[in-house]
Amino acid sequence: MSDQSDQENTQENQKIEAAEEITPKHKSSFLKTLLSGIAALFGIQSQENLERDFKKGSATHFIIIGIILVFVFIFTLIQVVSSVLDNAGM
Repeated sequence: MSDQSDQENTQENQKIEAAEEITPKHKSSFLKTLLSGIAALFGIQSQENLERDFKKGSATHFIIIGIILVFVFIFTLIQVVSSVLDNAGM
């Protein structure tokens, strides 16, 4: 009898774990998405965070953050190049 109840408990736990993997408990926050986007920009995104982002992340957040980070990157590049050219006397 004990073996049967242990087996039923194990099966029930497996069903619960499978359901948790399919439906995330909480969506990823905008800040976590921003930090993830910055890490991805520098190429230091961990596999764990990548999987978390795909499971819990919002596509809208990733699109907005991607656009913002591209503009910040371009603006920074323009400023650096302008500064170097000014210092070189060009």
